[in-house]
Amino acid sequence: MAELSQFRLWRLLHFAQPVHFRTLLRTLSETPPRSLLEVGSLDLGRTELLVQVVRHAAPQSLFRYVGISKFEEAGGPEVKQVYRVLRGLNADVVLLPGRLAEALPRWANHVADVDLILLWHPEVLRPDDRCWFYIPRMLSESGRVLIEWNDGRRTRWAVVSKEEAIRRADAVVRRRAA
Repeated sequence: MAELSQFRLWRLLHFAQPVHFRTLLRTLSETPPRSLLEVGSLDLGRTELLVQVVRHAAPQSLFRYVGISKFEEAGGPEVKQVYRVLRGLNADVVLLPGRLAEALPRWANHVADVDLILLWHPEVLRPDDRCWFYIPRMLSESGRVLIEWNDGRRTRWAVVSKEEAIRRADAVVRRRAA
């Protein structure tokens, strides 16, 4: 798919459904990340839109996309197809197969300086989850984590700053040591 036109971007930012996806697109457009880590059930159309919005907001900057998903195993798109589409959008692409709990211990030291981590439902992390131990070392100084959650009535984003991620990681370490 080609880059977004001004009209299509405006339409997405004002009328995209569901509402929490529109909120995410606005966030990416206003403060485009240099690197994005997406975790969970990968939807190629959705991911392509996310990358297009970032590329439109910051066309000259380098952009790195990292995806952690089960891909074909969970009925999602093939790894080759995802790679081909995202490379076509001028993104540096790293795709890691598996679940978050499996991939983080192996790749946390290799995937660093991430500005935004997106956790799609059902890859929701509890505050005491062991994965928090690895997340702070992956985040950049201004990095943050957006967690999709549903309160029963509507779906929203929970924002976790790097400082909060560090606190959660410390709590996990203390709990393990006890």
